[in-house]
Amino acid sequence: MLIEVVTTQTGWLMDLFGAHPELITGPQGYQNTYEFVASDGQILQFSVVLACTGLGSIAIFAGLIAAVRAPLRRKLRALSVAVPIIYGLNLVRTTFIGIAFGQQLLHVYPDLVLAMFGGTDPYRVSWYVSDRIISQLLAVVALVGVTYLVVRELPEILTIIEDVLYMVTNEEYDLSTTLDLPRSQAASQLQEPSDD
Repeated sequence: MLIEVVTTQTGWLMDLFGAHPELITGPQGYQNTYEFVASDGQILQFSVVLACTGLGSIAIFAGLIAAVRAPLRRKLRALSVAVPIIYGLNLVRTTFIGIAFGQQLLHVYPDLVLAMFGGTDPYRVSWYVSDRIISQLLAVVALVGVTYLVVRELPEILTIIEDVLYMVTNEEYDLSTTLDLPRSQAASQLQEPSDD
């Protein structure tokens, strides 16, 4: 159901931007595939799959938020920041990829792009560039931004992030100072009772 909801919303956004692909039943049996016709008559199909729903990123943030000891009210506020932003940005991403691939807008340096990704189909160049290069880079930036906003609501998460950074780099970090959140505030929030 989530795949088809994201597909429908992506289609609505593509229509809004002037792309009008036909919605068809995909290989998995869902109404999750858009069919474009390239200028030379080539049929191009763009399918929304579970990875396109943003569910993975939402689950990571939900897990982080659930893992810390904090009042339920602040946990729910942190979730209410993370979930809509991730979901909305994900719709922008699927719309961008759909239009860029379906209309072959990013067919640049095809030999280089195909060699980089081990591909052979020249019609997939726009998909590689829009999904694997541009969207993946912007997703990292977006997730860092969402993390910052969630930490503003739930600074207890800094402890987990600092621990992970220490395990990866073997160096101590003080992210509360970097994010302009006084350590005393973070410490006092850690002392709050978690039952309200």
